[in-house]
Amino acid sequence: MWTNTHRIGVSILIHGLVEFPLAGVLLPRVVCHSPAPYRHEMTSADSEPSFPLEPAPKIVLLVAHGSRNPLAAVEHAQLCEKVQAQSNAAQPQPSAGLEPQLIQVRPAYLELAEPSIEDAIATAVSQGALRIRLLPHFLNSGNHVTRDLPEAVAEAELKHPGVSIELVEHLGADAGLVALLTTRVLAD
Repeated sequence: MWTNTHRIGVSILIHGLVEFPLAGVLLPRVVCHSPAPYRHEMTSADSEPSFPLEPAPKIVLLVAHGSRNPLAAVEHAQLCEKVQAQSNAAQPQPSAGLEPQLIQVRPAYLELAEPSIEDAIATAVSQGALRIRLLPHFLNSGNHVTRDLPEAVAEAELKHPGVSIELVEHLGADAGLVALLTTRVLAD
């Protein structure tokens, strides 16, 4: 049994009533239009959603400065692959019957190499990403970290409204870096 579709607020759609024969009750069928973790687009308020909903890709851009030396880009891409593999292996297992939402760690560059931050974000959005995290692979909070990266994120947010673009602290701000360097200093 179905009734009319009603929008409530900005992010939730109640789409008809679903009858549960054994329970003898009618419950509203709710379709969420929130940014994460699932993406679903409807062409009109009265259209039927397509099921099953597919998880939106979970994208992390590991942002490096960039170099004229092509070997630097190769090493950065390899680092992204290793971080992606370890991140996905460390994720908790989802409930029975559900597939894990795999994390994609991709390279992006501030300058001198491709893809640029702008291009990497545009590619992720074109592939359905609704949430993108930028992890700066920078050791110090110089102008690139304090000015250039926030400006790039602000520009991307204007170009991609509805997409959450998060800039996290640069690598050098992580306390784990001190522990790593201390281990290296004390190594024989």
